Amino acid sequence: MQLTKTIILKLDAPDNDLAELLGAFSQGMNYASQIVFDIGKPVGSGLIQKATYKHLRNNLNPEISDGL
Repeated sequence: MQLTKTIILKLDAPDNDLAELLGAFSQGMNYASQIVFDIGKPVGSGLIQKATYKHLRNNLNPEISDGL
C-alpha cells in the first residue's frame, strides 16, 4: 500500500533558496526524462545516471550541486 501526505509549509523567514533548489531539481528531472524518452525503451537507473550525471553536475547551480 502506498500512502501520500500533503503538507503546508510555513517559513518564518522566507528566502529564495528553496525556490532555487526546486527549480534546479525540476530542470534536472526534465533533462533526465528527455534522455529516457530519447532512448525510447525502459532503462535502468545505472544507465540513466551514466547518461545524465556529468551534464547535471556541470550545469546545476554550483552552490546546489556542491552538496551532491
